Parts: sequence; structure tokens; C-alpha cells
Amino acid sequence: KINCDPRYIFEVDPSLNDGNIFIPNTGPNTAPVWEDLRSYCIPEEVKDEVYQIAAVHEMADRVKERSRRHSDLFLVLPLFILGFLQLRKFVE
Repeated sequence: KINCDPRYIFEVDPSLNDGNIFIPNTGPNTAPVWEDLRSYCIPEEVKDEVYQIAAVHEMADRVKERSRRHSDLFLVLPLFILGFLQLRKFVE
């Protein structure tokens, strides 16, 4: 993803969420329209520190979500294996 989600920018600086500033939101693995600067450039009204903090918040949320999904897998996988072994015994 080229830019952080606008929601994170608005979270850091709510004054930017007045509808007067367009902040692009190109989805992950989606190329912007390179000829259209608005499709990927953050406006100058957004201070660097606001953008940087917003980007760090989004990255932290992604890591948190990914680790939560993987930790659930480590809880579910042993139960799946035990269930499979029990089913195998039943079928044999």
C-alpha cells in the first residue's frame, strides 16, 4: 500500500476531516493512476509528523491483527490434529 489509510490520518489530526482536503486511499496491491497526482500524493496541508504517526499506527494495527490471526492458528491447529487422529482411529 502506497499511503496509509485516511482514517489513521484523521485519527491523528481530526481537523483534516472537514471534507475540504482529499486524501487518497489506494487499496493494497493496487497501482495508482500515475498521471493523476491526487490518486497517490498526500496534500501539503497534512503535516509530515501527522502522516508519519498515522503510518506507524496503521503498521502497528496490521502487525497486531496478523499476530492475532496466527496465534489463533496455534490454538486451533492442535485441536484439528487431535480431531483428525481421533477420526482416523474411528475409521480404521
